[in-house]
Amino acid sequence: MPTHIPTTFSRIAKTFIKVANGTIVVTPMRGGDEYWISAPGHRPQRVGVYELSGIVRQLVDLCGGPIPYRPGPPRDRPWNPYEDAKTVVTNLLEADDPEMTRIRKRVAKAKTEREAATMAADPAIQHADDPLAFIQREVKRRSEPIKKLEVRGRRWYRRGAGGVYCKAYIYINDKLVHVTPEQYGYGDHYLTLAKDWLRREGYLEGLLDDERDPLWHLRDKHKIDLQYGVTDVARERDL
Repeated sequence: MPTHIPTTFSRIAKTFIKVANGTIVVTPMRGGDEYWISAPGHRPQRVGVYELSGIVRQLVDLCGGPIPYRPGPPRDRPWNPYEDAKTVVTNLLEADDPEMTRIRKRVAKAKTEREAATMAADPAIQHADDPLAFIQREVKRRSEPIKKLEVRGRRWYRRGAGGVYCKAYIYINDKLVHVTPEQYGYGDHYLTLAKDWLRREGYLEGLLDDERDPLWHLRDKHKIDLQYGVTDVARERDL
C-alpha cells in the first residue's frame, strides 16, 4: 500500500490506500478513462481520469488521512529495527507534500552553508587564500631556473577586411604557463608578445641585458634550451 496519497493510478490494476478509517480502493474500468472508487463510510462513485486525483485526496482527508506502511520483519534477512525505521522515514520524505519539499530545500541549504563554513575553517584552505602565501608561492615558482623555454605561435589571416592576428603559447620547463590574448601582428610578432609577457612577469630578470634583446640571447648567452615556431590556422577559433 502506498505511504502517501498517490497522484497517478494504474490503468489495469487496483490501487489500495490505507487510511485511518479503513482502505480506499481505486478500480480502473474498461478503457482506463474512468475509475470506480470505494471508501469506508462513503457511497461508491464513478469518476473520470482528470477528476480522480482530486477526489481521492478529498476522500483520504475525510477518512482521517493516510497511514504509512510499516514493514514487518523481512523473511529473507534478520530483522533490523533501525533499517526498517530508516525505510519508513525515507518513504515519508519522498511523499508528495509541498511542506516536505520546503523542508528538504532548507536542509540542503543548511548543509551547503555548513560545508562552506567547515572549508573556510580548514587551515590548508586559509593558507591557500592568504595573499602573503600566494605571493610566496609565485616568487618560488618564478625563481625556479628556466632550463627550457618553448614558444608556439598561431597565426590567422583575416579575409575580407584583411589583417593577420596571432597568439603565443608559452611553455617553461615543459609546462604551459600562459597564452597571450589575440593581437594584430604578422611574421614573428608572436615572439614579441611572448617576450613582453615574460619580461612583465619577471621571468627574464637578470637574463636579458636590454629589453630590446631578442629571445634567442637566452640560448646563446645562458645555454637555455629555446624552441619556437608558428602555425598558420584557417579559422579564428583555432588560434
